[in-house]
Amino acid sequence: MACRAIVENNPELCAKVEPPIQKKTCVNEVARINDNIASCDFSDDKKDCVGSYLAGLYWDEKYNLMDRKYCEVFPDGDKDWCLALVTQDKSVCGNNPACLSLFIQPLSFCDNQQLSKSKGECLRDRAMTQKDPAICGTIDDINDRDRCYFNIVGHINPDISFCSKISDPELEQECLTNAAVKLLIN
Repeated sequence: MACRAIVENNPELCAKVEPPIQKKTCVNEVARINDNIASCDFSDDKKDCVGSYLAGLYWDEKYNLMDRKYCEVFPDGDKDWCLALVTQDKSVCGNNPACLSLFIQPLSFCDNQQLSKSKGECLRDRAMTQKDPAICGTIDDINDRDRCYFNIVGHINPDISFCSKISDPELEQECLTNAAVKLLIN
């Protein structure tokens, strides 16, 4: 059903997708793959969907599709990272380490105790910004490591061998779907 929703650019079909994590991914991917942010109106968490959409465009290097108006869904204290991605300007982050984490940083950046995200999430950002899936293997937390491989496959390298490194069977299935979709659209 998720594949059909993506191919038909129809986020309403995602309502039939189970379990909830796959439904969320379905709506987010319909938005990202079809460059259709209006799909986020069908999400149970619009802010998360818009954030995922923008991050996806950023990781996919589709900067021309990013627009400042999409940042309006975020409260004022949460807009910096969005504006930094849209403008591709890390100076917009100021001293916000969570925002700075979305840009190229050394691995030691993740030792910063001021981060609002986990070390695993920070290392995932390093893997994404450096386009280096080997960094995912250094992440101790299983969930963070799984999400790292999932994101690498969905945005950087659709090699399904990375999906087999995911311990969560549902996320592994989503990873395989994402790899197939990524290969179809590229």
